Amino acid sequence: AGPYELQYYNGDNRTVLASVSIEVSAAIVELDAPDQIGQGRYVTVTWTGPGARYDSVQFFDPRARAGEGRVAHEKRVRSGDLDNSKVTLPSAAKPGDYELRYYNGDNRTVLLTRPITVVPIELSIDAPESVETETTFSVSWKGPGARYDAVQIWDPAGRGGNGRSVSEKRVSSGDIDAQTVNLTAPKKAGNYELRFIYGDNNAVLFARPLVVQ
Repeated sequence: AGPYELQYYNGDNRTVLASVSIEVSAAIVELDAPDQIGQGRYVTVTWTGPGARYDSVQFFDPRARAGEGRVAHEKRVRSGDLDNSKVTLPSAAKPGDYELRYYNGDNRTVLLTRPITVVPIELSIDAPESVETETTFSVSWKGPGARYDAVQIWDPAGRGGNGRSVSEKRVSSGDIDAQTVNLTAPKKAGNYELRFIYGDNNAVLFARPLVVQ
């Protein structure tokens, strides 16, 4: 904010041919959102601000990168509900203290910051302790239930001990109301894991053993 000039500049002669004074007033910038959100849940933020083409609302993790912080999730205001000044974006998989920020993209400047706390939610996977190879079985889950979340069978011995997913089903592709999905056991017997995956960053929110025999 402050006094500026608009100038008409002639590039060939490097001369300002005309100018007019202009006053830039301080923008009203606000972010309205819950003070707390469950881990992995989506948060809807109502914003007031310039609304410029590259402006965005950011979900910021101040503890990341050894305290330097990083933008965990971001949504351009023009990709949200521009008329009602709302955006919806993921929160974080890990509980803790975070920030919501209004970011002015043209000037790469954070115009407003406000705190938001991610709180734990109930996480569980209910399924048989053991299943036979290549059989289909039902898994009940409790978790965020976001659009990319999934329940998977994980083979910890896969890829030379690095582990790999051998079967996976998005929760939105199962019975979302009953919070169940159907999975098919692998062909090879052994010790596996059932995992609940937070799809927006592939974080493992919950894991439990599964024996395939």
